[in-house]
Amino acid sequence: MASTTPVLDAHRLRLVRALADFVHTLGPREVLEVGCGDGALVRSLRAKGRNVRGVELDEDLARSCAEGGLDVVRGDGASLEDGDRSIDVVVLRDVLSCAEDPAAVAAEAWRVARRCVVIVEPEYAAGLPSQAMMEWLDALVDELRFSSGQPALHALTAGEILDLFPDRPGVVETRGFGILTSAPPDEIDAIVARAAGAGTASEVQLAQAAALREDAGRGDITYPGSRVLVAFRPDAIRDDVEDEPDPVETAEGEVTLREIALDDAAGVFRIHPRPSQQRFVAPNVISLAQAALTPHAWFRGVYVGDTAVGFVMVSTDPDDAESPYLWRFMIDARHQGRGVGRRALNLVCEHFAAQGAEHLHASITEGPGSPRPFYESLGFVDTGRVEDGETVLRRDITVLSGQNA
Repeated sequence: MASTTPVLDAHRLRLVRALADFVHTLGPREVLEVGCGDGALVRSLRAKGRNVRGVELDEDLARSCAEGGLDVVRGDGASLEDGDRSIDVVVLRDVLSCAEDPAAVAAEAWRVARRCVVIVEPEYAAGLPSQAMMEWLDALVDELRFSSGQPALHALTAGEILDLFPDRPGVVETRGFGILTSAPPDEIDAIVARAAGAGTASEVQLAQAAALREDAGRGDITYPGSRVLVAFRPDAIRDDVEDEPDPVETAEGEVTLREIALDDAAGVFRIHPRPSQQRFVAPNVISLAQAALTPHAWFRGVYVGDTAVGFVMVSTDPDDAESPYLWRFMIDARHQGRGVGRRALNLVCEHFAAQGAEHLHASITEGPGSPRPFYESLGFVDTGRVEDGETVLRRDITVLSGQNA
């Protein structure tokens, strides 16, 4: 039977693939998804070579996954059969917000997780034109879940999620996957028809649905994204990644800075810092999008030989007294500790020194894992100023003009 919401289905698949890419960067050998549904994430992670299993409460979904060749069993997330700290990463995708006992599910996931628990919750606010429409969509989703015998969703804040765990996680990192996909009017009609057919939608909700359809006709509506929270065990935070074959690990050659062509973008997207560093730097997909929309952004890929291993972006606004300003800088986790970052940042300084700049400014977030020691080792000094909660640093680069660092 053909889907009545093909654009929505494709959107959900893209979100799953984005999530799979993110989980993959955490470097797990074993992954357990609790509440795996149709097995889309299990399938995506397996394609990346991960040892991944799934647990699903719904008997029909669990059987369908198993018949499709996935390692999925029927089970309750509040009572897992796995041993204590036996799985590297446990994923709870759209589970806690609708579980009968979310604290029990969180406690079980925390018990069996060796390194971290990844919590994924829907974020309906992404792209919606108003608070009223967000509330309407929340209500409609609840109506649809109720009509199919599922419990209603209850959106949880990050604080509420952390309070569910028996022990407070030591490190928490959040990322959002807001892939924008316009909702065509016919798909909005299909969703509304399901609610109306079930007899659960009120007159007010149907009236709001009509308004939502008009907005969709103007292209103003986008489907929801996902909010991701990663709860790490304090004693399992690792700055290294798994020792497994990877092209980056074996990359050899000179460190260079290269312009990023369209064909190179996919490789840059796959570059990620260590998990404990991700709260200090935005993902490269966001940085490249900002670079495309910023007139004075100078950005380059960091390469070792022909392998992309990092990304740098500098603001060159002539009206800014702190220009050039190091906006983004990161080296892939698998290539750190080999002097690549030091050489790349020296190349950046040489480039702007040759153009007559006297200083390169940067800003850092203070706290455990802060890159301050790295920058200070390269000659950056504290200016004593704090902007947007970040400490501003400066390096004198006049001595580099015409020289090789």
